[in-house]
Amino acid sequence: MDYKMPLVDGAHATVLIRNHETAQGLPHVPVIAVTASMRTEELLQAGMDGVLLKPVSLETLRGALLQWLPTHPKGDAPPQAFKSGDP
Repeated sequence: MDYKMPLVDGAHATVLIRNHETAQGLPHVPVIAVTASMRTEELLQAGMDGVLLKPVSLETLRGALLQWLPTHPKGDAPPQAFKSGDP
């Protein structure tokens, strides 16, 4: 999700998604920020699962997708949040 969007920014959109998941008892949907903004902590605090800083390399994008593709059995805890450049 991009940080800067018309009407609702990415952080607020993520808060709305997380509130909806909780209210409806829905499963956690991974939300990854793709942004040029350095406001990574704000995005993670809003409930995003990770932040990729633009420009994003193919290797970094691939790693993020592999981390969040549904390969773990239902009921497992989701992986911890990450920021691009993290080991």
